Amino acid sequence: KESPQLVTYVYKKKVVVNDESGKVTSMYVDENGNHIFNNLIYKGKLGNDYKTSQLKIPGYKLKEVVGNERDVYKTEDQEVTYVYKKLSPDEMTEEDEKTGGSVVVRYEDEDGNIIKEDIIYDGDKGDGFEIDPDDIPDYEVDKVVGEEKGDIDEDVKVITIVYKPTQKEEQASTVIAKYVDTDGNTILFDNVYNG
Repeated sequence: KESPQLVTYVYKKKVVVNDESGKVTSMYVDENGNHIFNNLIYKGKLGNDYKTSQLKIPGYKLKEVVGNERDVYKTEDQEVTYVYKKLSPDEMTEEDEKTGGSVVVRYEDEDGNIIKEDIIYDGDKGDGFEIDPDDIPDYEVDKVVGEEKGDIDEDVKVITIVYKPTQKEEQASTVIAKYVDTDGNTILFDNVYNG
């Protein structure tokens, strides 16, 4: 009688990567189309939601938004324009005088893709702020670009927290070999194989 042959199949989980991404440019201009703050670029996987950031810019009031502040990333590049009206000295209120520029906290992966919506801190000039990087599942903080703490002043500040994927050990399966006869009776002790 021939002894049975052992055949081992080892499977590795197939990971499908969709590298297609979309881009949204958020622009901040005055009524004449002059840029009053740097563009903010939002990148993400096609079909994922995005939300751009409305900023407080001292000396200006938001007049209108042209484009979709929130939508989904598409194959074609998208633009959102925040149009601000410059306040004349006569139009400046006491509140306007105190208001500082927004502090924008951005959450990106190593490729510049947005992995969490921006958080905006607004306040008066001189108010303090401190950034505490958020825990994001499957990511860990790689670096912080910008001031992690400081004071709100007349300038808009952008702090970018860059995350990298957490390193996961690939866990192989355990195989238990049972040796039984045709009636189901154990004929040898089980062997346990850890991969």
